[in-house]
Amino acid sequence: MANFVNDVARSDKLFTTMIEQECAAFAAHGRTPEALLRELDEAILAYDVPRTTALAKAYLESGADLTPYRQTIAVTACKFQDDPHNQKITHSSFEEYAANSTHLKHRLLLASARLLAGWPKMPGERDCYGRFMKEWKN
Repeated sequence: MANFVNDVARSDKLFTTMIEQECAAFAAHGRTPEALLRELDEAILAYDVPRTTALAKAYLESGADLTPYRQTIAVTACKFQDDPHNQKITHSSFEEYAANSTHLKHRLLLASARLLAGWPKMPGERDCYGRFMKEWKN
């Protein structure tokens, strides 16, 4: 069993993760934390998972305050008005982050952004009024 664990550990170094692949071509140098958050909101709303991942990871690694990051993700989740699961799952990931004490806890914050960008449940308008007019009034 120990040989198996050692083999896996050695071979794991031969592969890059999907997150590493998505962030490889992204350069966040010279961007302020505020600029990263603005771009992150745009990337999520465009369902651009690689760009979302790279921007979120760049912000998390910048050492900037995490409160604006969580606020941005929460507000962006609310823009998906046609499915409350987006808000619920985002909020749950923030609670898990607060209760987590492992060295990988920041992955929960990254996961909330990736989920919003990569898992549209009900495509369509994000504007409640526009959807009402389209589906009920007309």
